[in-house]
Amino acid sequence: MVFGEENRLFLHGLESVLDQLPGLYNPVVIIGPSGSGKTRALSGVLMHWKTAGQGGVSLANKPDQRLSKTNSPKKDSFNQKVLVVKTLFITGNHLERLIRHHLAHESIELLLHEWSQLHLLIIDDFDRVVSASVWEVIGRVVDLCLNGSCQLMVSLHHSLENSSTIPSRIVSRLESGLVICIAAPNLLVSQRLVEFHACRIECEPSKEARDIIAKTLVFPGAIALFFDLLKNSEGFTPSQSLDATRAAALLLGKIPAAGAAPTIKQLIAVTATYFKVLPCDLVGPSRRRVFAHARSVAMYLARHLTDASLVSIGRAFGNRDHTTVLYSVRIVAARAAKNATDRRILSDLFESLSSTASQRLSVEKRKNPSPVRLSHKYPK
Repeated sequence: MVFGEENRLFLHGLESVLDQLPGLYNPVVIIGPSGSGKTRALSGVLMHWKTAGQGGVSLANKPDQRLSKTNSPKKDSFNQKVLVVKTLFITGNHLERLIRHHLAHESIELLLHEWSQLHLLIIDDFDRVVSASVWEVIGRVVDLCLNGSCQLMVSLHHSLENSSTIPSRIVSRLESGLVICIAAPNLLVSQRLVEFHACRIECEPSKEARDIIAKTLVFPGAIALFFDLLKNSEGFTPSQSLDATRAAALLLGKIPAAGAAPTIKQLIAVTATYFKVLPCDLVGPSRRRVFAHARSVAMYLARHLTDASLVSIGRAFGNRDHTTVLYSVRIVAARAAKNATDRRILSDLFESLSSTASQRLSVEKRKNPSPVRLSHKYPK
């Protein structure tokens, strides 16, 4: 997460739900691209209340029924009683599957009854839901939270006014709370992130190298990726210095420029060609070793070279679950850290994709001679 001056509202929104439930604002809506820290921030809120609520918290006997932490709650108090905080963290994709299951078994009322007893409900990737019937149920869930004593927190990839999936009646409910758009980190924050990740892998970048990396990479997650690639590159040793020339070479050869990132479709095509298979083999159901390995490498590239979420990547690879994508990414990273052949494969594919992205960007420039903004467009 990035807590710069430009994201002070982000920090304020998180702090508003750390001492009481419901918090000062309900709901809290966080908007930002993949890699900007939304999931990590919401997970932090969840862990805070899981830890604080294990021993019980005091529930004041007041109309607003707010929860507040106490160091030594008195169970026999006349005005207070001790409750264990009930929390739930769920992704939009999982939420849709769960609601569809209960609709098919005509048990949706049972699900709503269980959720009416929650104190904190967090829905990550809220705008991934697409089914109209599911949105009808989600509208009832939102009303349960806003009319009861449950704090609702959701994260979105796009602003509410630009969302094509969320019904207007639910948009109006979300806009009644605190809506936070995560801003891109400023140069000073990016430089500190570069220093942090360089220290993490025991690398010593020069001031010029630090500035080049901070100015080139827009996403906070991209900076972490850069140093992961550097650590796994051939010939890297701890306490190695990094000058501006090598940093620029790595940025040009390993990571496409911001805005010129390849699409998942291009990733699949290039990877399939490299492994001498068909693109349909990577998105199909076959589990043959050659297809599974090529598919895992393509998922790794999609995770690191695009801002697509795990859910989006899984959907592009034949509607696979996001846990499958995460497992594939970890397996490929582990193999590359131990095997020079796997590192060479990734290096070759990075170079091929960088070339493809550069060619695509040059075509776009010829079509549109006006200046092109290459950095990610964050929601206003």
